[in-house]
Amino acid sequence: RQRQMCIRDSSNSGTLTVQVPIYAGGTGIMGIEQARYNVLASRQSLKLTEQSVLLDAVTAFMDVRRDQRNVQLAINSVKVLNEEVRAASERFEVGEVTRTDVSQAESRQAASESTLQTTRAALARSIDFYIATVGSKPKDLRTPPPAPQLPSTANAAEAIAIAKHPSILQQQFTVSAAEKAAEIAFGNKLPVASATLSARRGTNTLLNSIQNSGSIGLDINQTIYQGGRLNSAERQAVALLDQEKAELQLAGVQV
Repeated sequence: RQRQMCIRDSSNSGTLTVQVPIYAGGTGIMGIEQARYNVLASRQSLKLTEQSVLLDAVTAFMDVRRDQRNVQLAINSVKVLNEEVRAASERFEVGEVTRTDVSQAESRQAASESTLQTTRAALARSIDFYIATVGSKPKDLRTPPPAPQLPSTANAAEAIAIAKHPSILQQQFTVSAAEKAAEIAFGNKLPVASATLSARRGTNTLLNSIQNSGSIGLDINQTIYQGGRLNSAERQAVALLDQEKAELQLAGVQV
């Protein structure tokens, strides 16, 4: 009787490979810088929105206060002119004035009534704008605090606006981001180099042996032909950069 014995090879192995980029035309660093400038531009956009909301709220507040005072003045004017009409009528009855004087007083009274209706309509419009801006009806509006000190000259005000206005700062950061985008487009045409580190460890439980091995490699990739897409992308990035620079000049003029 023959007995066959089958010996199974029992071995375990594992490989770890790490690839580290060495050079990529500067696109990695430029991409980080581009993202940072985009974040800074978004923050200035938020400040611009905050200023717009605050300006609308203050405008609505002051418009309501102004129109409330105008309505009160118009009501007082109507009361005074009503007294004038009554006095003119009484003087006409005793012959002190003519009918023309009474008609002129009545005309002024009618004009004051028309002004009162106009101011009431303006107040209703201001209240609607206040509700749309603030979110609630105006109640007991207090006297606003004094306005902050203004620059002494128009040139000083212009200098502050050019240096600190969110619209200009936002566009400056946008231009910087566009510059990084143009540099990335150029870097995409450059070769890419990366180092590869590989380590392998194997064990054989039957033979009770351990084998370790490692390797180091350098990979260099260069795009030779891509149908002109890289050059086209670079020209597009440069054109967008010129556009953003023009937008920066326009923002300065508008501010």
